[in-house]
Parts: sequence; structure tokens; C-alpha cells
Amino acid sequence: MQFCRMVKLSCTVLLLLFFGSLWAQTSFQETRIEPLVETSFYPEAAVIKDKKEARQYALEWLNSRNDFTENKGSIQLISERSTNHSVHYRFELMVNNKPIYGAQIKVSTSLEGNLISVMASNHKYKNISDLDGEYDLYYLSNDNLIPVNAIETKTNNGLTNNIKLVSESSDTLVKDDLNYYKSDTTATVRVFYPEPITSAKTTYGIPYNDRGDSINPQLQAEHFTKTMPLIFRDDTFRLESDYFKMNEHSLPIEKIWTGTSDQINYNRSDTFFEQINVFYHLSRFRTHMDSLGYKSLGKHQINIDAHGFAGADASAYSANFSPPRLTFGQGGVDDAEDPGIIIHEYTHALTDHAAPNSNLGFQRNAIDEGISDYIAASYLREISEYRYDELFKWDGHNEFWLGRKINFNQKYPQDTTGTSHKAGGILNTILMKLNSEIGRDNADKLAFEIMYDFIPLLTYPDLADIIVNAEKQLFNEKYKKEVCDVLWNHGLKDACYIGIKENEVPKELLVFNSARFAQGTGSVEIVLPSSKQYPFQVLNSSGSVVGNGNSKNGIIAFTPGTFNSGIFFVRVLEGNYSVVRLVVL
Repeated sequence: MQFCRMVKLSCTVLLLLFFGSLWAQTSFQETRIEPLVETSFYPEAAVIKDKKEARQYALEWLNSRNDFTENKGSIQLISERSTNHSVHYRFELMVNNKPIYGAQIKVSTSLEGNLISVMASNHKYKNISDLDGEYDLYYLSNDNLIPVNAIETKTNNGLTNNIKLVSESSDTLVKDDLNYYKSDTTATVRVFYPEPITSAKTTYGIPYNDRGDSINPQLQAEHFTKTMPLIFRDDTFRLESDYFKMNEHSLPIEKIWTGTSDQINYNRSDTFFEQINVFYHLSRFRTHMDSLGYKSLGKHQINIDAHGFAGADASAYSANFSPPRLTFGQGGVDDAEDPGIIIHEYTHALTDHAAPNSNLGFQRNAIDEGISDYIAASYLREISEYRYDELFKWDGHNEFWLGRKINFNQKYPQDTTGTSHKAGGILNTILMKLNSEIGRDNADKLAFEIMYDFIPLLTYPDLADIIVNAEKQLFNEKYKKEVCDVLWNHGLKDACYIGIKENEVPKELLVFNSARFAQGTGSVEIVLPSSKQYPFQVLNSSGSVVGNGNSKNGIIAFTPGTFNSGIFFVRVLEGNYSVVRLVVL
């Protein structure tokens, strides 16, 4: 339907509905939009006390780059999110009181109001003043804004849930799937922990296979007794909390569990088992999140259907419902039996809450898939190290689908091809390596914190800056070496140095032949802007001085064999120049 005309709701509310999307276990046709993103960390000394001041700063920032005055365009606040360390104001760009698809500006401050960063997407365009007419929103193409109508299509089973942006000439400019697919008392329950393949330390196959939800002695042995919170209301225990509520919203229609006893004992052949299993693992994960200081992230109730999609092998988070939904399919192995799928899909709900309306663009989609895979893998690894690099060991890695495996060799940009799930492996790998090096809690905090900085059309290089900045906000550079090294190893940072005071506005130095120098096949040259003799120091990755000298004719040169293998930094001692990082393999 064409909403904003046919439904008596504001365009703003409807835009929030259709921008919220679905994240997927299975792939679908993705819309690739060229990124137009600008990121500025610590752009200037500024203090922003509230959303009114944040809005004024955002307008001034936009106008300095785009002649964005309020007689041509406007912005409206669509979310205000706070963490233990920062406040994030997110604004949507409007023209003629209609939103621009994927156009946002975000202002982040410390809790004291000191400016941290400004990020903007789809904020540069032409031909504003002449736009008018009966349409829903604008689509940015080649710097021009095209009026479009938004047409939403749904089916009762939830498998079809699309949005199309159609121009006045009836051309379909965008088609997006709005599903994000796979993946008051204390009760005693029986659940998989985490799932049979991991707990039995085996591989999928007889007798550890699905067989249509049937039970056998081997699978029965992989049911574990655990505890979880329940609400007691109207003399009945219910699968409900501040965050989750079991619900029936997708075929097949099945009864939701309620009971009068806090002893709940089902096995996988029982209809209620998957409902209990989903609720247990989500509740356990929320306890971990809350303990890290992220109680406000995703602080709203989500409806959950453990048997949905008319029996299809699919699972999804759907933001464009009120309340939002998690739906788990039953095809192959029931998705609600694999906590990898469960936590992956819920992570999409967290990124949607932290950065609403922002999952637009191929790399941005990949980032969402990557962080969802990481959070799922981190959850499972805490339970067991067994084959932790393989995701969805029960639901996948079998005749139904291949599952996913963490590829620790994935790098940017060569591994950003294929599906968004595959390209998302870069972020999953980066965070999982940090999980090993700085600990699960710290790596998870980093993952939760960077969610607030996601914007439409975000790219991996932008994300690298976000990760470095988040580490500084969270840990005051305690883990900067580990973060920088991991980013460098995966192709995302080549000037992130350790142990050296960073200048506020460093002047850039030109570096030639650094790759051949790293491999020992050629000299490296660092070129200064004048032939003056500049003193310099060489430091190792711990910040200790291991060499010094003076430039000659405006050049600092090193031949192969000058240093042993490792990471080194060349610092020019005069003129406020940036520090150059050199690697010797």
C-alpha cells in the first residue's frame, strides 16, 4: 500500500516502520547503494548540553558543507540513546517535511556534553527548492533528490515483507526485504546447553540429527537443567519479561506455554520445548548484557514466535511491527533449538534500537551481519570452546544448509564481495580476535558501544575509526595496541600507532614503498614538505626509543634490514607531523 496517503499516521512514524528491517540467516537480493558518508571525530571543542543544542550544532555542521539552511531542508530527532559513557542524538534529514531515504546526521557527546563525533550519510544533494507533490519521501541519486512513493507488501506467514520505492514514472528504485533473517520468579527448566553438537562434542549425523523433532537416548542426554526468570500473573507463570514475550504471530498457530508450576520439564519432541529454549537463552544473554552496563540497550519488549514462517527454514527480526518481532522457523532443525540463531537474530534487534533506520548500504548490511555473528559466537564460546569458530553447528553444517565458519584470514577490501553475510565475516573476525586478546567482557562492551555509531551507508574504513574511538571512550587506550594491530592485520588501519602522544591536528607525511619494505625487498621513504633537516625518533610498539637521526633533503629513508621484524613508529620531532607506522615482516 502507499502509506502516508492511505493510513492516518504521520510520514515520520511510517518511515520508522519501513526503515526498520529484517536480518537473515538465508540470503536475499540486496540493494547496493554507493556510500556517501562523512565522519569527524573530535571535530572541534564544543559543549552540547541537550537535544536542542545538538540539533543546532547538526544544522550548522550541515550548512558548512552543503548550504543546508532551514528554508531548504530540515532535520528532526528520531532517537536519543545513552550509554554509560556517551549520548547519541540521531536526526533524520527532511525536505518539504518529507524524509530523505537513508539521510541521517548523528551527534555524539560524552556524558558531560563534550563533543565526541559527528557522522552523516546521504547529506549532499542538489535541486532542493523545486521539489513538491503528492509522494512519500525522497531518494538520492547522483546528488539529485527524486520524489518516490513507498509501497509495502506483506503476507500473513511473514515470509513476504518488502518495501519498494517507486518514482513518479513508476520505476522501482529500491526493493528491500524488511525481515532480518538468521538466526518474577525463577523456574527450573530443561534446555539444550548450548546445543547437542557442542555439548556432546560430536558432529552432526546419526544419532545426533534432527529426524523431525524426535527424541532418542543420545539427544535426551543433551538436555540440561537450568534456571530462568518468569513472570507470575493472574495465578499463572508466563514466558515474559521486560525484554521478551512469547507470542503467536506467524503460522502455524500453536498455544503459548503457561503453567502453575515453576518446574518445567519438556524434551525436544514436545511443542513447548522450543519456546522454553528460546526464552532461556535470551534471558541468560540479557543478564550478561546488563552486567556490562547496557541495560538501556534494547530496553523494550519484543514478541517472539518460536514456531513460525509456516514451517520454512528461516528466522528473522522484524522491526516494522509494534512491538517488533523475532520469528523462528521449523524447517530442517528447528531454529529455536540453536542459540547461535537465537542470539544472532536478537543482536539485529539491538543494533536497530541503538541506531534506528540505519541499515542501508551493502557494507552497512555486512557490518550488521558481522556483529550479529560475533555476539552469537561470543555467547556460545563462553559456554564451550568446542569448535567455537563454527556458527550454527546444530541448525547448520548439515544437509539443510552449510552454516557459517569464522575465517580468521578475511581482510578488507578483497573479502567484501559476495553476500553481506560473507562480507560481515571481517567484523566477526576482528571482534573474535579481540575476544581472545582482551577478554570476552571487554570485546562485548566494544561491540555494544559501536552499535550506537552505525549510520546508513557506513563502510568498513569508517567502522575502523569508530572502533578505535570506542576503545578510547571505554578503556582510555588501555587496549589500543591490540585494537590497532587487529585492524591493521585485516586491512583497515595503517596509521594507528601505540605508545606515542597523538597531536590534535597532525600534518601528513608522504610514505613511499612501505609494502616492499615490510617484505624486505625495497627501501622505504618518508617525504617531508621541505628540505629542512628534521630530527626524528624511531619507537617500537611499546613506545620505547630504538633509534634516531635527521632527515636529508626532506627525506627519511630506511633500507631492508634496518629493523628486526615487528611494528615501529617514526616520529618527526619538529613541525607537528603525524607519526608514520612501519611494519617489518
